[in-house]
Amino acid sequence: MKSAHSKGGLWILITLVLGACVACSPPAKPIVLTISAASSLAPVMATFEPGFETTHPEIDIRFNFASSGSLRAQIENGAPTDLFISANQDHFQSLADQNLLSPPDGIPLAMNQLVLAVHSRLAEDIRDLNSVFSHIVSQQDRSLAIGEPDSAPVGYYAREALETLNTWETLHTHLIYAKSAQQLLTWINEGMVEAAIIYASDQERVQAEVVVMPFPESVHTPIIYLGGIVNRSDYPHETALLLDYLKSNPAKPVWNQFGFQLLPEEVIAHTY
Repeated sequence: MKSAHSKGGLWILITLVLGACVACSPPAKPIVLTISAASSLAPVMATFEPGFETTHPEIDIRFNFASSGSLRAQIENGAPTDLFISANQDHFQSLADQNLLSPPDGIPLAMNQLVLAVHSRLAEDIRDLNSVFSHIVSQQDRSLAIGEPDSAPVGYYAREALETLNTWETLHTHLIYAKSAQQLLTWINEGMVEAAIIYASDQERVQAEVVVMPFPESVHTPIIYLGGIVNRSDYPHETALLLDYLKSNPAKPVWNQFGFQLLPEEVIAHTY
């Protein structure tokens, strides 16, 4: 018959083995959130990411940047996405109308503006927006780049601005269309175009020597970035935490740092 001492030793051994098994078990995998966001948000989101993940180490963020229209189509076709951030209300509303986003009217996060970036080699012909447009029209080989109006919000707002200024028809044959805000930057940086209508938040990313002129805010609808949780997300609670972070008080100076404008308080107060 085994002694009490030998039985006690056996239990100690079993406890040590089980403890070792627990210690050797792999750590829990982080929750991975896929964020589909307008391409103009890439720099600011890269700054938000480490701050949020430090606060929520159990969550890992993965970004998918493209034009808002392209992202809308991806979500419509079932692409795995937890959070959609659009630079255009129409693309957001299209998904909301299909019951794909919550809340259906979106969480407003920040605002932007339009500017005209013109290569400095045209400096002697630059006085104001109209002088640039007149110069482009007068030269057969001059072109103005804007985003594709139907898919890239930066192009949608550019078309609005040009129509309001009564220059859309005269410039039409000199326009070339980019797929996204990022492609516009590539074209102006590589000297492929003389001028481009870009977001104010992107002007610091222009590496070429350019003259930047703002458009009056009155010539286009307000540029508001809206965030919404994709209803088929497996992690709606964690996605809501990220949305709260992006509209929190600590986030405000980061938005400003990257050239975005803050929303009026009554709009920011809209919560999920």
